[in-house]
Amino acid sequence: MGAFDAIVVGAGPAGSTTARELAAAGARVLVVDRAEWPRYKACGGGVPLRAERMLPFPIDSVVEDSVSRIEMSARGQMAFTKRSEGGPFARMVMRDRFDMLLLEHAQRAGAELRTGTVVRELDLNGRARIRAEGFEAEAEALICADGAHSPVGRMA
Repeated sequence: MGAFDAIVVGAGPAGSTTARELAAAGARVLVVDRAEWPRYKACGGGVPLRAERMLPFPIDSVVEDSVSRIEMSARGQMAFTKRSEGGPFARMVMRDRFDMLLLEHAQRAGAELRTGTVVRELDLNGRARIRAEGFEAEAEALICADGAHSPVGRMA
């Protein structure tokens, strides 16, 4: 069984960014994700410049386009328009490439990765312990970053 300071369940942007920050601070971090990586993720792919500026590395290698105007409507009626006069306010990415970039930076910082791992059991008595098919790990902290429906969060 592997022993870690933190286990992050979910390797998307929230999980990978959390793992990178923890590993960069010296924590022994394990990231587990049920998908095999890289993986396709359906998403609009907009990264606000404010969020991009928080990253300690450039994302230019995965940027497809920039957005300086957005229109939102309901049932064909114009409801909202946002324009940026001083340049773009968001960058457009393909999520598979963007997510992989974030995950690679987490690994470079020292986080360990285990993909294709579905957490089947969770024990929070004392240290957090996860069990998957043929795999167990424990840590002082468990971070659930496994999506909006968070199967692991529901186990807790």
